Amino acid sequence: MTPMGGTARGALRLLVIDRHQDTARGIEALLRGRHEEAVIDWIASAEDAACVIEDRRYDVCVVDHAVDQAQSGALLRAAAGASCPALMLLDGHPDRQLEDDVLAAGAADFIWREEMSAPLLMSALRHALDVRDRMRLERQLHLAQRMETVGQLAGGIAHEFNNILTAIVGFGALLAERVAGDEAAAAQVQEILSGADRASILTRDLLAFSRRQVLRPAWIDPAEVVQHLARMLRGLLGSHIALSVRCAERLPAIHADRAQLEQAIMTLAINARDAMPQGGELTMELDEVTIDAAYCDTHISARPGRHVRLSISDTGRGIPRDVLPRVFEPFFSTSGQAATAGLGLSTVYGVVKQSGGNIWVYSERGLGTTFKLYFPAEDAARGGETQRAENGVEVLRGSETILLVDDTDMVRRFARDVLSTAGYRVLEANGADEALQVAGMQPSRIDLLVTDVVMPGRSGIELADRLRVTRSDVRVLYISGYTDAAVVRNGLLADSAAFLQKPFTPDALLRKVRQVLEAA
Repeated sequence: MTPMGGTARGALRLLVIDRHQDTARGIEALLRGRHEEAVIDWIASAEDAACVIEDRRYDVCVVDHAVDQAQSGALLRAAAGASCPALMLLDGHPDRQLEDDVLAAGAADFIWREEMSAPLLMSALRHALDVRDRMRLERQLHLAQRMETVGQLAGGIAHEFNNILTAIVGFGALLAERVAGDEAAAAQVQEILSGADRASILTRDLLAFSRRQVLRPAWIDPAEVVQHLARMLRGLLGSHIALSVRCAERLPAIHADRAQLEQAIMTLAINARDAMPQGGELTMELDEVTIDAAYCDTHISARPGRHVRLSISDTGRGIPRDVLPRVFEPFFSTSGQAATAGLGLSTVYGVVKQSGGNIWVYSERGLGTTFKLYFPAEDAARGGETQRAENGVEVLRGSETILLVDDTDMVRRFARDVLSTAGYRVLEANGADEALQVAGMQPSRIDLLVTDVVMPGRSGIELADRLRVTRSDVRVLYISGYTDAAVVRNGLLADSAAFLQKPFTPDALLRKVRQVLEAA
């Protein structure tokens, strides 16, 4: 039996709360030879037991029902909160009412002390461990459901806000051209555009968290990405933090947006730096792992198969256990200062999830924190695609006919003004059904469909498919503040699909239109 504070990696950890240490010794004797890696800590007083349960990671608490009945409810709640089910020891003769009361109060199981034996103890422990696993899965499921709900809210707000920003940025840019000769007015317009730009950064972060951000995924070498960032991070972290990078050989490629992945790694590294103000060590490790069914059984949303695992560990102050379930929530901060609250870890969460991966965080107070990012590995049958850079198009004017479809009036008016001024003939519609009617009454050629992705009724994708039935040569440019997960999975954002993220400037719209029209 270890004294209080003993540790053993991978061992079954029991906390015995009993007035007499002989109880702990007796349990140790019963487990000897049956569970060789059991670590048993003993505490006599229930007064400090709740703090001990919270501060340490135990698998099961064995509690004497008579140790302090006034605090037994608090002990059971503390154990449940730490996913550490309580096994109650009862004195006296079997009493069905007492047994029911103990279970109703939250105990995972009970043992009458006079009947305790090795087989009975092992059976009760196995049941308690099953309860522990169920507690953890229920907590993971609750967290996943909460994150999904918050993500849907954040994505919807960001989508609507992006429509407003598109009009602000667009009309602001047009106004800036008109007042270019008036220095004071030009400066004021520039302040408006700067504020809109900062707001658009916020909406992009919200979209990343909600997994509705527009990504351009490609098959990339994770080791090359990490090693490239490491060279930049050494200067950013400062001389008081040592950075080490370990990459396994011949890692498979992963399918992700390189720029967003780099931003996620930078965010985790900067958070680690802030957690080590007195210095420490930051370690980034890459290896290939195979996730099996057993792992998926204890980790909600994990999928079996080959994965590339990126572990980012620091030796900082760690994250309190009660804070861990909320670290990925947007605008959550433990500092109490609004200026420090933001979307950093929320963005990391969204980027990893939208890339088909998973992220888990492990932390101990005073020992540091580890974030583990899992990305599905490249299929052996895949080739080695690389991302292609987009070339800007210098000629921005044109005379082609464009069918412009967006259910937000101010966005449509802004885009219409920009395109008409540049010489294009613009047909308008506020939705897919109206667009099909407009196209049906148009006898001449329609060169380009510019359509919002998400609209009431038919989506922009459905509209494009219907329009191509009668106009097979029409080109399509999709615009949106976000695309939902189904759209991303269905390949809208493959290299063959043209997409423009809201909010966009007049110049960005004209360049993208010309690029799509002139594409081979």
